[in-house]
Amino acid sequence: MGFAATGDAYCLRGDLALQGITNCVKVVDDILLFDKGIAADPEKVAAIRDYPTPSNITDLRSFMGLVNQLADFSPEIAATAQPLRPLMSPKRSFTWTPDHDQAFGKVKAALLSPQSWLLSTRNCQ
Repeated sequence: MGFAATGDAYCLRGDLALQGITNCVKVVDDILLFDKGIAADPEKVAAIRDYPTPSNITDLRSFMGLVNQLADFSPEIAATAQPLRPLMSPKRSFTWTPDHDQAFGKVKAALLSPQSWLLSTRNCQ
């Protein structure tokens, strides 16, 4: 069963353990929670932040694989990535346009947004 059988149990146990302690950090799946806000672990998001603009279908597929792994955390990510999906077809030529560049930037921004990392912590007290 481990430390937490459910997300709610984990949150409750973590909150009880840290109750009354000031200036502490509660870390949940690489999310740093502070008394005045949250932040993703900078080392964990560096791969997203520094991801280069795809120059071919292989690069784009690699990036979209990362997006698909994280899309469950934010519905907006899947919708924002939609303009990039047609470029992954082997039946189309890979022609990167300003619209693709804009969508790529928006996807990266959405993935880096603290709101994208809150799925498992939203119900914590």
